[in-house]
Amino acid sequence: MPRLAPGERKTVTISVRVPDLAYWDTASHAWVVEHLTHEVHVGPHSGDLELKGSFTVGDTGVVAAGGGAQ
Repeated sequence: MPRLAPGERKTVTISVRVPDLAYWDTASHAWVVEHLTHEVHVGPHSGDLELKGSFTVGDTGVVAAGGGAQ
């Protein structure tokens, strides 16, 4: 895990797989991802989340029908 010196700043990239955002929809019997915006909070611990960002899932759709998210 990268470490920063006190006061040091660095841009990082965090990859999120679309299937990791899916939920099981009982009506369609499939893993589904919805079009919506997710917030990401970052800080040294859960009581001190200094930074905030967001990303948007562009489409709604089925990720995998009848099984696990792939």
